Amino acid sequence: DGLPANTELSFNPSNSFRINSDGSVEITLKVDYNAEAKTYPLTIKATAETQTKTLSYDLIVNEPTIEISTENDSLELNQGEEGKIQVDYKVYAGFDEETTFSVSGLPVDTDVTYDPSNPFRINSDGSVEITLKVDYNAEAKTYPLTIKATAETQTKTLSYDLIVNEPTIEISTEND
Repeated sequence: DGLPANTELSFNPSNSFRINSDGSVEITLKVDYNAEAKTYPLTIKATAETQTKTLSYDLIVNEPTIEISTENDSLELNQGEEGKIQVDYKVYAGFDEETTFSVSGLPVDTDVTYDPSNPFRINSDGSVEITLKVDYNAEAKTYPLTIKATAETQTKTLSYDLIVNEPTIEISTEND
């Protein structure tokens, strides 16, 4: 009792069987994508010929969502160099939305490209690669970036540092 509408359920072993020793029953629920996100108080009943036992249980249905992450929390480049940031995304509860990635806090005149290109539909786990080409005239310093994934119903952000260094030149001499 108390299941969201259109929820499919199955029992293992089947729904009707003889109990003559300790054991367990596995109940599998498949909640419809349109189910309202909330807590559903359930009553699980075991009915035998001479008695009925009940158990209260909460089914928590979450809203579809996405989480974003990076393996590293910074990227170090010299002025004029190009580098890549891989942003991994993980979907939960049937998330299926057009999503646009963006980066703010970059040095002036930084070229940014996204692969796949924005916007794109996310409905399974994956990643987006963000390529940054820092201008030769970018100030050498640490830039605190915000990477944002903006979907139809939510926005997720993460912090990331871009460290821009001045290029160094090494000079050596060879003595015979």
